[in-house]
Amino acid sequence: MFHFIDFRDHGMFTPVQPELCFLEIPTSTYVLATRNNGRPNRILTHRYREILEPLKQQGLIDYSILVQRLVEVGDINPPQPYAEIDPDKKQQANDFVDQYRHKFASEFAQVDSSDLAISNVFLKVVKK
Repeated sequence: MFHFIDFRDHGMFTPVQPELCFLEIPTSTYVLATRNNGRPNRILTHRYREILEPLKQQGLIDYSILVQRLVEVGDINPPQPYAEIDPDKKQQANDFVDQYRHKFASEFAQVDSSDLAISNVFLKVVKK
C-alpha cells in the first residue's frame, strides 16, 4: 500500500501562527477540539515507525518512509529517505523545531527533532 500523509495543521493555526503551533496543545485538549470534524489527528512519523518496525522485524512487512516536505524548508523533490536529504536542509528544519520545542506539549518533549521536522511523507508498506 502507498499513502501520502500530510502531518501539517491544515490551516487550523497557520499561516497566522508558526508552522508547529498545533504541537503546543496537549493531546487531551486537542482530541476534544478535533474530534468528528475532519481535522488532523496528529499521529506523526515516530508513531508510524513504532507500529511498522516491529512488524518488519517479525518478517511480516517491509516499509519505507520517503520525506516529501520538511518544516521551514518546504518540498523535498524528489521525495527521499530522511537520511538522504541534504544535511543543510535537515539542519534548517531541526533548528526550527528546536526553536519552538520549549512551547510543545509534554508528549512531544522526547520526540526526536528529525521526526517533528517532517511535515509530509510517502509511506510504502509491502506485505511479505
